[in-house]
Amino acid sequence: MVDPGTLMGEIHAAAVAIDNASRAQGQAIRHLAEAERAYERSFQSALLAIRDEALADGQRLPAEDLRRAMAHKRVPEDIYAVFLRARAEVDGLKAWLRAQEATLSARQSLLNALRAELNVPTGR
Repeated sequence: MVDPGTLMGEIHAAAVAIDNASRAQGQAIRHLAEAERAYERSFQSALLAIRDEALADGQRLPAEDLRRAMAHKRVPEDIYAVFLRARAEVDGLKAWLRAQEATLSARQSLLNALRAELNVPTGR
């Protein structure tokens, strides 16, 4: 049989870990927004340069999908890498939080079942 005291300790520890990860996720989201803005600025600047170069050479603009690929290629690698890392961090934290919340919910359900089994008042 599971010890209710141990289970309550695990629930508390999980709640604290989720709270800390939620704060980290907030910071990661802000960092992602900054990285995305930097990438977009560089990308848009490259798109304009491609347009300006084509017009200066008297050429037609390449197709939109080609222009976008060309612009992406001109974005400095470090800017794109920061963006990708920031997005991966946010995605990883979201996945970890979902898993921890599911585990916490399962532990709370188990604790409620133990309380019901022992007829212990829940304090409500």
